[in-house]
Amino acid sequence: MSEGSSANPALRLSYNVRQPSGGAMKISPSSIGRLLEEISWEGNARKYRQGGRGFENVLTAEVFQALDFLPRSSFLGRIIASLAGGDPETLRLLSEQIEHTTFSLLPGGIFLSEDSSAGEPPLEIQPDGILESPSVYCLLEVKRIKPAYFQAEQLSREYLTALQEAEDRRPLPLLVLPKPPPVLVKGHGRMSLREAVAQSIQAVLDRAEAEFPPAEELVQRVDAVFAYTTWARVQQDVEAAVEDFAAAAPSLRASISRVAKAVTSAIQWHS
Repeated sequence: MSEGSSANPALRLSYNVRQPSGGAMKISPSSIGRLLEEISWEGNARKYRQGGRGFENVLTAEVFQALDFLPRSSFLGRIIASLAGGDPETLRLLSEQIEHTTFSLLPGGIFLSEDSSAGEPPLEIQPDGILESPSVYCLLEVKRIKPAYFQAEQLSREYLTALQEAEDRRPLPLLVLPKPPPVLVKGHGRMSLREAVAQSIQAVLDRAEAEFPPAEELVQRVDAVFAYTTWARVQQDVEAAVEDFAAAAPSLRASISRVAKAVTSAIQWHS
């Protein structure tokens, strides 16, 4: 176990999860390539003629690719440190380890179950991003700035996936939202994160292949595991980081300001 990664005992779980039987998925190494892969499955490319304005996957690629290019401690680390909810120690560790974090955008599907023998499709999620530090496994879920909803089981699936993939690290499902919770859940209206998980967690547990704590225990831990921010807060953090960033070379500061402007411009354009 990594130093500083001793999670709550309720979250140190044992698993027996199969790897996908089809071999490694061929994923483009670039964010733009992965974005095009996502678009290729949507079946109606004409809706992207305005440059994908308002679409989650386009916003995600534009903002988080730029954030990945900026100095990690000053920008992405600042965003992590200002998150609402979650476990303070988990957020501290990820912020401190941000320079040693692997950041993957649109990484492809992760399976909670590949069994389709009962006539149901495999239990899969497709996160918007993954941040992996020595002590924290962070699963990123982005919602567009315009009104958007979660699927009925989406938060429960992401919760269990973060637990499954974290192994001996601390799990952190991270939501980027248009505004703070309650969130809109399809078929249920606005709900707190705990309510959204509570109404679907047992149905997901019944189909998952790994071993997890009981549903009641998982629901009690929601507020200590999930963290979130808003697009407005991301923009504020980036603008503040530009103001605080001290670079000796004017050219370096100008370069950082241009990349940071790409983040704030994307947020404003997609609003």
